[in-house]
Amino acid sequence: MRASGWPTLLLALFAAAASLAACAPAAVQQGAAAVRSFAVPGFGTVVLDVPADWQDSVEAAEGGVPAQAITFQPPSGYAFRVKVVAGGNHAGLLDFNSPDRIRRAVERQGSRLLRSAVEPTLTVETLRGTVTRGFYYTLTDKRAVEHPTTTGDFPRLTQGVASVGALLVSFSIYFRDPIAPEREAALAMIAGARHVTRPASGPAPGGAPR
Repeated sequence: MRASGWPTLLLALFAAAASLAACAPAAVQQGAAAVRSFAVPGFGTVVLDVPADWQDSVEAAEGGVPAQAITFQPPSGYAFRVKVVAGGNHAGLLDFNSPDRIRRAVERQGSRLLRSAVEPTLTVETLRGTVTRGFYYTLTDKRAVEHPTTTGDFPRLTQGVASVGALLVSFSIYFRDPIAPEREAALAMIAGARHVTRPASGPAPGGAPR
């Protein structure tokens, strides 16, 4: 599974909305976390507790979707990539970030990916934090069973969508090892996300790594 480009999971939810006007994990010992704020177009900021050594870069979401796209990666190497897209309810949909809508979207996307996965069935898990409610699944690429992965290609994917206050946040965690502490750290980061309505005080979006 390549981490280039943006997954369509949350983008599809926002595209559908635009045409009309997504149990918390156990605590992970990853060292100190840095509180980072990211602007969400028209909807304040999403605040994340990010492992201190993770680098991030931001850019506009693909396809003209009114959302913020964020990539997290290690200081060096290709052990993992985490892609997050956060956006608000520009179309005023009543069920914009309802649990039923989020779960249906996650199940649809997971069912599509299941065709090329090692797993015979899709297992959807619950993500829950103080203000976060969401769902996710984990799949293994069939190609990884017989062929070694290359740079930028990851055999395992955890992907889902969560409501964070008034926001929808999608997340895609690309990783290599079956037991990856970075995966648990990323899930904890999303479970602990907060929505703040005032503008972000950090650097403006532009795609430059921090």
